[in-house]
Amino acid sequence: MRNTLLASLLVLGACNSAPPAPSDSQNAQVIILEFADATEMAKTLTEFVGNEQTTVRADPRTNSLLVTASQERLPQIKDLIARLDVEVVDPRSR
Repeated sequence: MRNTLLASLLVLGACNSAPPAPSDSQNAQVIILEFADATEMAKTLTEFVGNEQTTVRADPRTNSLLVTASQERLPQIKDLIARLDVEVVDPRSR
């Protein structure tokens, strides 16, 4: 099923390049962002957690992230995303 999801996203043009296919110990998950820009978030997370086993790709059309990570790292990455995907209030607008 995970490979089917990745293949579907590639066909739809959601990814610029294919992330590595998840192994049995990896999970792929789509995370919809509420406040943050998916493209910027993907860049930030890739610099911070990206490696051969962990990839983060943006789908700008749905403002979502496709995260592929080990079962151990995925909860940590989701926590980082939740901490970064917050509404930013401009203090000058008060």
